[in-house]
Amino acid sequence: GDIKAHRVMVAGKVFGHIHAVDRVEFQKDSVAQGDISYGSIAVEHGAKLSGLIIQNKSLDESASGAQAAIQSAQSTKNAS
Repeated sequence: GDIKAHRVMVAGKVFGHIHAVDRVEFQKDSVAQGDISYGSIAVEHGAKLSGLIIQNKSLDESASGAQAAIQSAQSTKNAS
């Protein structure tokens, strides 16, 4: 499912969108399938990411605003 939080740390598998207002971290051997929006990001060697990766404009941007950006990007991608 989707994850919405201020800060997210992934050490296993996530199948869904991640909306981190502040920071998202992916540890070695983690797997994420879905779109990711973040303020800052850390990806350890060996992590596998599949989906759109979108940086929030500022730390004040809400997770719902980031979700709207992802939906807009998906609509553009699907229209092609």
